[in-house]
Amino acid sequence: MITTWRSSHAAFRDGAVEPAWLATLRRDALACFEKVGFPAPRDEAWRYTSLQVFKVTPFVHQDVGANAELDALVAAQRLPSAVAEIVIVNGRIDAARSRYPTDPGLTVRPLSAAVASDDTLPQAFGRLAPWRDVAFIALNTAFVQDGVVVQVAKGADIAGPVHVILVSSGGAQPIVANPRLIVQADAGSRASVIVSVLGVAGATSLTNLVEELQVGPNAELHHHVLALQPANANLMLNSSVRVERDGRYHALAAWLGEGLVRHEPRVVLAEPGASAHLDGLYVLDGSAHADNRVVVEHVAPRCISRQTYKGVMSGRSKGVFDGTVIVHRDAQHTDASQDSRNVLLSDDAEANAKPRLEIYADDVKCAHGTTVGRLDPEQLNYLRTRGIGLADARRVLTAAFVAEVVERLRDEPARDRLRRHVDARLNKVMEAR
Repeated sequence: MITTWRSSHAAFRDGAVEPAWLATLRRDALACFEKVGFPAPRDEAWRYTSLQVFKVTPFVHQDVGANAELDALVAAQRLPSAVAEIVIVNGRIDAARSRYPTDPGLTVRPLSAAVASDDTLPQAFGRLAPWRDVAFIALNTAFVQDGVVVQVAKGADIAGPVHVILVSSGGAQPIVANPRLIVQADAGSRASVIVSVLGVAGATSLTNLVEELQVGPNAELHHHVLALQPANANLMLNSSVRVERDGRYHALAAWLGEGLVRHEPRVVLAEPGASAHLDGLYVLDGSAHADNRVVVEHVAPRCISRQTYKGVMSGRSKGVFDGTVIVHRDAQHTDASQDSRNVLLSDDAEANAKPRLEIYADDVKCAHGTTVGRLDPEQLNYLRTRGIGLADARRVLTAAFVAEVVERLRDEPARDRLRRHVDARLNKVMEAR
């Protein structure tokens, strides 16, 4: 399979015109991918997620033109509050379906345009994402087609979110897309970025998204990813985040689709007073699979991190939370917690949770906890004795279980949209029981 990707890269690069620094970076990343290769089943970090589909499926890059089904798919997810909506179809910016901001404190550009015109981009591209060590990041770096560069000016307070919509269009052959999102929130700024991942039903696809997010001193960045992919759609998402002095990073990842998702956020609290709050939510049924591997590094003193992940699994679905907090020697007065809670609605569903702390400082407050179980029978009985049917009682308790995460989303229209999708997903899960 490595040979197939090498041949694909030669065809992908044929006739390309781009800066020398990017051509060199692509070549080096491909060499790293060939060296690292796809993780093997014996790799502890991948014990719950099979990569066999990526090893045997001949994925291709494919552009797309007019498509009524795509238009409807995108229209259904647009956010009225967004200050910009950038649509990426099969890894390439779709200018006709995109809308750019007019706020002077916000710059949003296609990655392809930034590459052609911005001498400072090489300093940001690939700086945070560890492409030398992680196969899918190396693959994205070698094959990246396009993406979005978001820059928030010093002191700017952007009222609405930047909305990036990623769509796999489907086709006769399996499609691969390698988009990249780069966000720079300068000192004292405040902004939100929302990413929606969609796909046309019935098509096999791989969206290999890499994000590089930098939160400047005293800046605040809200980052929400929502995956609504159909079956046979695969999402690999690597998010590399650096938070500087007194910066605040708030993330919410919601997996409500039917395919496979692997999310690897890596957050570095690099300077004193930085904080990160990471929320995760997955409602799964059928054979859906969501694997969350979270790493938060406390490098500097007086930093705070919170991780709250909640999963609801039914059918033969599988949810995974593997979280690590690393407290470095100089990170005194660290305050960190991890919380993974899971509800199983069927006998064949599976939840795996493994929170870990690696502490090398001696003046810290760190805690972690995890639960896996059924809905509380006493609470079910309480609702049923008050005239509520069993199915409705299960739905009420499950909705209450996930509500804490949903309500923390900052943007109201995005929060309402997420609530609708969660309710629809829960209804489907309950009806399938």
